[in-house]
Amino acid sequence: MAIKVTLMKKMKSNYFQFNTVMTVVLMHLLFFAVAAEGKTYTREQVIEKLQKLDNKNTVKALINRTTENTTNNGDDVISSKVSVEIEAEFKQGSIIIHYPQDLLERIDKEKRANEKDPDSPMPVRTAAESINISEIQNLIDVNEVLIRQLKTAKLVNQKDSRYKEQDAVLLEFDVPPNMSKQQKKYIKKFSSKLKLWLNENGLPLASEMHLTLKGRAFMVVSFQLENSETIEYKVYQNRLLSVLKESYSKNSGTSESGETRSLTTLSVLPAGK
Repeated sequence: MAIKVTLMKKMKSNYFQFNTVMTVVLMHLLFFAVAAEGKTYTREQVIEKLQKLDNKNTVKALINRTTENTTNNGDDVISSKVSVEIEAEFKQGSIIIHYPQDLLERIDKEKRANEKDPDSPMPVRTAAESINISEIQNLIDVNEVLIRQLKTAKLVNQKDSRYKEQDAVLLEFDVPPNMSKQQKKYIKKFSSKLKLWLNENGLPLASEMHLTLKGRAFMVVSFQLENSETIEYKVYQNRLLSVLKESYSKNSGTSESGETRSLTTLSVLPAGK
């Protein structure tokens, strides 16, 4: 009888130890399963995080753009590559643009050449004009741009990822066309995809936009446009900036075609400079 009681006590003790061990193992497995799954975000959560960024602080930056253009009109192929640099300051809702003297001189030289020969290209002027107020806002107030895109976009996929050796969550969206009714009449095919990488805080690290458009005008003129854009972001004093932007576009229509590549960088200048 004493032996039976001792055996029962041992069995209960072993059973309790087994349950304890299994509980610890299951808790660890659950922890690693949740960790492996990673964070998830809805479109609304991303918009909410972007809306919390304050864009009222002053920022001064150097903007550099290198542009390569190739145009083929059937008879001639015209290529150009230029770099321009401007200084922009965003202060109290206003934008102040500073054009350096050497850039103004290059533009003036092109203008005088074009007056003598109307076929003379003006790539420096075109590149400088492309960094207009709207473009500067898109670089310095980029969270507003993303919010507008996301409000109409449809989240189609989400997964854990990496961007340049950094852990991230990748969100993939379908983006509807932002066109007037008149423009849509000429569009036969449209596709726009947005990829957005978020850091551990749910803020953008980078994005990729791919757009393809095909259409026909006046029954005889067909046209096609392809555009891709990669942007890298940085939070500076609670403001989301586009610090690097790579763009590529290709278009064709009638007997002409063209390609444009551009690389834009934004460097924040220290206060007082």
